[in-house]
Amino acid sequence: MPSPVPTADLESDPRTPTLASINTAAAFDWHHRVNKAEQELSFEREKLKRTHRKAERLRHQVEEATQALERQARDYARVVNQCQYLSNTNLTLSQQAQKSRLMVETLEAVIMMLYTHPLKGIVEAYRLVEKGSSEGGDPSTT
Repeated sequence: MPSPVPTADLESDPRTPTLASINTAAAFDWHHRVNKAEQELSFEREKLKRTHRKAERLRHQVEEATQALERQARDYARVVNQCQYLSNTNLTLSQQAQKSRLMVETLEAVIMMLYTHPLKGIVEAYRLVEKGSSEGGDPSTT
């Protein structure tokens, strides 16, 4: 006779030893805890993604602001150079105007002398012209 094949009763004889010690209430509790932990993890991941996007946006804004400041610094330096150039030009023009004013005054005095005292005026005119040329003006160049 063939030997009888042992049969296992699945309801009374679990497959693994751990299944015998698991309580369904505890399993439900663990399942609930796992779901809750996964939800919290998902929430924290989304929060981290938002924080990362915000940090990237802020970094980009800082880069743009830095570039704008660099452009403004270059523009400021250019404006300062232009103002210095204009100031120097203004000084030069002022000096030339002063020389021209002195020249005109000298020539007016010479003309008045020549009209009022023709003989004496020539000598005085010569002195005025010499005086004007020694102060930086040259009446013969106009």
